[in-house]
Amino acid sequence: MEIRKVQRVGHSTMTVSLPSEWIKEQGIKPRDILFIMPERDGSLKIMPRHIAQREEAEEYIVNADVCDEPGMLERIIVGSYI
Repeated sequence: MEIRKVQRVGHSTMTVSLPSEWIKEQGIKPRDILFIMPERDGSLKIMPRHIAQREEAEEYIVNADVCDEPGMLERIIVGSYI
């Protein structure tokens, strides 16, 4: 397990960097798409596209109540189909 600090980018965006060793192991390159899935326990599962496509769910639940940023709900819905 690694510890990472959350950084503010812009007005309302927060980011966390990913471990470079994991990035290399997964063959991830700039502008690649990663899938981030909230788990029931509050943790996040991060998957490269090739793994996420194997784990595609038949049902996708979006909690619209937490989409307080303009366009956020739209991005989540569109992202779930990519």
